Amino acid sequence: MQRSRLFVPTFLGSALLAGCASLSGAPAQPSMEEMQQRQIEYMTPGAGHQVLNDRVGQWKMEVRYWLPGVPDPMVSLGTSSMQWIMDGRYIEDQTQASTDQGPFEGRGFVGFDNLTKEYVSTWIDSMSTAVMISRGTFDAATNTFNFTGEMPDPATGGVLPLRSVETKLDSNHWRVEMFVTGPEGEFKQMELNYSRM
Repeated sequence: MQRSRLFVPTFLGSALLAGCASLSGAPAQPSMEEMQQRQIEYMTPGAGHQVLNDRVGQWKMEVRYWLPGVPDPMVSLGTSSMQWIMDGRYIEDQTQASTDQGPFEGRGFVGFDNLTKEYVSTWIDSMSTAVMISRGTFDAATNTFNFTGEMPDPATGGVLPLRSVETKLDSNHWRVEMFVTGPEGEFKQMELNYSRM
């Protein structure tokens, strides 16, 4: 009963569009059965989601952070707990760390969009009021995710292009490298090394 109610608005809208399309000579819309199958495929976790499965678990983190023009990074330690939520559709990351500015808390979500065929990641934390969103792909040959997005730049009131490279080194180790593009070009801002606990 619930599933049929879910598809009723979609079917009604499609029927109306199909009628208009036939009058205008445009290509016919998919049948209701085809649309239902497409919806099921869109909402069902698949192979793209399973690529993320290696992230699940408890992790120790070493975080290195570079300031522009300063050769030596600041280093802090933390932990991350990653788990599947919503029946295997997204991984939730709960991160805690200690920094020179005090305790740090972050929360991230990553999943695979079956429609756009890309990975989508969001991040919020206790040292910002922004929601950062990035999109990316996975290279199976190198076990690497490549994400692009933007990050806030409080100094200018704008945003800066952000790129991250997330590499599975083995089943117990990950490395995340974040690169920011500023006025003088791209520089490595952060490196996070994960070790399974």
